[in-house]
Amino acid sequence: MASVSTQVYIKFQNKKFTIPQFLAFRQRVGTLRGRVGSKSLTKTLSNSYKFYSDAVDLLIAKSVGASQVGAIAGRGFQADFIDIDGLSEAKSITTRISDTGEISANKITLGSINVRRITDIAQEGVIKLPSGQLRQATEEFALSGKQQDRFANKLIGLSRPARKKWLNDTSRRNTPYGRAAKQIITNIQAKASKIYVSTPTLSGGAQIRQIGWTWQDILKNPKANIVSKGKDSIDVEFSEELVTKVLNETTQTKEFISLNNNLVKEIENILNQGLFSEETFRELAKIDFDFKKLISWEKGSIRVYTAKIKESSRQDKKDSRLKAISDAQLTALVQRETERRMPKGPERGPPLSPTVLTYRSGQFVESIKVIQNFRQQLITYYYAPNYRVHEKRGARAPRFLLQGSIRDTVKAVYGTRFRIVRGF
Repeated sequence: MASVSTQVYIKFQNKKFTIPQFLAFRQRVGTLRGRVGSKSLTKTLSNSYKFYSDAVDLLIAKSVGASQVGAIAGRGFQADFIDIDGLSEAKSITTRISDTGEISANKITLGSINVRRITDIAQEGVIKLPSGQLRQATEEFALSGKQQDRFANKLIGLSRPARKKWLNDTSRRNTPYGRAAKQIITNIQAKASKIYVSTPTLSGGAQIRQIGWTWQDILKNPKANIVSKGKDSIDVEFSEELVTKVLNETTQTKEFISLNNNLVKEIENILNQGLFSEETFRELAKIDFDFKKLISWEKGSIRVYTAKIKESSRQDKKDSRLKAISDAQLTALVQRETERRMPKGPERGPPLSPTVLTYRSGQFVESIKVIQNFRQQLITYYYAPNYRVHEKRGARAPRFLLQGSIRDTVKAVYGTRFRIVRGF
């Protein structure tokens, strides 16, 4: 494979997303879809999430030399693309890397299948349409309508471990139920046998790790389950512990290929005009819990929208303005400003400044937290206890760095000054 760059950026409002940030952000948008009260916002998030998903699939497919497979709605488990060895799956789950190179990951789900209402079910294999598009092949599902109801009730009514065993035992019988169970197992294996997951690297780039499970792996491992997605659907779920373990054991990796210009342009258009419209920000600002997650993950790389609230008095105007940004949002912005002020150095080595801590692993910046007290116009800050030793020595004391970062950030956000105190 030709040499490729892992430092691919997607620009947004004069900021840059790395590939791991882009993939993690897609995950956050997906999480938000079902938790907002506004129909228009739900639609916006759903459309953006679909775009991100397609872009992720294309990016990974190009990186591993594969071709995308067009989805057939409601037809069973669908693979994302096909490579030289058959069907493959892309998962843009949230992954992190420690200072020692260990990967941690979220759980993986293969994608739900509606057992009660399907008329066809996707089988292993791909066909090429006259248009040139690849489609996963289908065949007649083994069960009629009433049989599907009974089959679904039986499967979904069982406990998680029992579902795997029941499907496995049933698939050995030469009956309609047996053939249906075998079809589902075939699809599960097609989806699970080759999964590509994006992971960060210690150098700040991104790579793809190939992992996978056979049906026997799934059957025997208690961390892999068939879960119910309501009364009609099932999904195959691999736990955080299992995914993390397998990711750290795999040696099959590929670098990300650079995004092509057209895709970059489309992504920038979605980011700037679709997801982050003024209307969307107004809606998101009302959802404090989820909005905090969204902002804190990106560490302030997306702008904070301060909603304009109708004020009845001068004091109300002041309070409304102050309350438009949460502690998590302010923390994210302070972290970013603090990192900007720190000289960047390797994991080990002498300090690069006599007065400012050196940015190495990012652990100090990650540990920073700020709490606002609007009535007292007070900001309290915290950071990890192991960095307090620098306070005692005087040189490179974190309080000088943090107080300056907080003061400038607060002034930029609120246009006023707060008292700043250390929280320990």
